[in-house]
Amino acid sequence: MSPDRKIIALDVGGVCCSIHPERLIARLNRAPVPGFLEKCRLLESGRISEEEFLDEFDAFTDGKFSRAELVGLWNLCIGPSIPGMADAVRAVMERGYSFAYLSDTSSIHIREFFRRNDFCHLALGGVFSFEVGAMKPDERIYREFERRYGVPEVYFDDRLVNLEGARKLGWNAVHFRSTEDFARFFGCPR
Repeated sequence: MSPDRKIIALDVGGVCCSIHPERLIARLNRAPVPGFLEKCRLLESGRISEEEFLDEFDAFTDGKFSRAELVGLWNLCIGPSIPGMADAVRAVMERGYSFAYLSDTSSIHIREFFRRNDFCHLALGGVFSFEVGAMKPDERIYREFERRYGVPEVYFDDRLVNLEGARKLGWNAVHFRSTEDFARFFGCPR
């Protein structure tokens, strides 16, 4: 990487791909209960393993599904890339920027994202909550990003609480609302 290359930090869900927990709820015909939601948070923060989570998911679904089916069900939440984001990221990269991900996610979901996303091969890499053991807005996840990539030129997230966590550390954090706004921020034509 060139020393004059500027780094952008991008959240995954809601910025790079759509997320659809309602698909899982519809497929199971039931909403998650608080105890199961806590297990989801523990998975995303790396405090329980995939196997431990799948055991919990198996219990939540009354043992009706195989392990592979449980993973498939869990991945119903991951949608396609945000329309136009691949082209917008490429246009920004042509202006001398690189990007890396900064996301609260599980190992299960990030594999699905990498499988489906149409521009993840362009990323330098990423910092993910399940690896760090902390979720945004915990300072540890932002500091890990800084350790790996430096302070980003700009960070985009769709959740205001995550932006506030970054701003407390002096980051330039911008609320992601649309691909068009993202491209406009960098002066890229749309």
